[in-house]
Amino acid sequence: MVLDGPISLSLESVIDKWQEVLPLKLIRLDSNVGLGRALNAGLAKCSFDIVFRMDTDDVCSPYRFEKQMLFFSKNPTVSILGTNTYEFDHSIEISHAMRCVPSKHVDIVKYAKKRCPFNHMTVAFKKESVLNAGGYQSNFLYEDYALWVRMICQGAEVANLNEPLVHARVGNGMERRRGGWQYALSEYRSQLDFYRLGFLNRTELLMNLMLRLPVRLLPGEVRKFVYRKFLRR
Repeated sequence: MVLDGPISLSLESVIDKWQEVLPLKLIRLDSNVGLGRALNAGLAKCSFDIVFRMDTDDVCSPYRFEKQMLFFSKNPTVSILGTNTYEFDHSIEISHAMRCVPSKHVDIVKYAKKRCPFNHMTVAFKKESVLNAGGYQSNFLYEDYALWVRMICQGAEVANLNEPLVHARVGNGMERRRGGWQYALSEYRSQLDFYRLGFLNRTELLMNLMLRLPVRLLPGEVRKFVYRKFLRR
């Protein structure tokens, strides 16, 4: 568990409670360094080759780790494995959407040219493969997506399980926050990086910018409507 800078006393009390029953390994950073550097700090302390990505406000299926580990045991050449997600606002009992992603390698690579091909909070990956791709970098708001593309460009084999194994919380304003000029600028820079890597050709780059940048500049409630009406099941 990485603490990206100081946290509140209430959160410290939660950690104290669960340290009594879980083998938590705490990495305390003196100041907030941002997602990419914080993830790298955690990755450096991971003891095993397979690492599971997780966000603090999402909820795993009881079978998530069992099913993903079983897939790795049967498919040892795979470096990244994700799953679909249920999305909920306040209770996992009431999911309003499912975000589905392709399951086969060739389809994931094709999909990645237009949208992020993994639900990042569901991903398990080979630590060595991530480090070989340079680890997480300072791609503001695109740390995961940029890492997946770099790994694919290096020949990593990837897959998704065609079932939702994580409940992702979006009722915290996630959809509304995914916009604004800072987000649009990061989108532009990331797409340009994908082009420079050779992952996108010029036509794909221009099409992505034409389709994606306007969504980032929509009012928050309108962007939330677009996500739920057109980009989810």
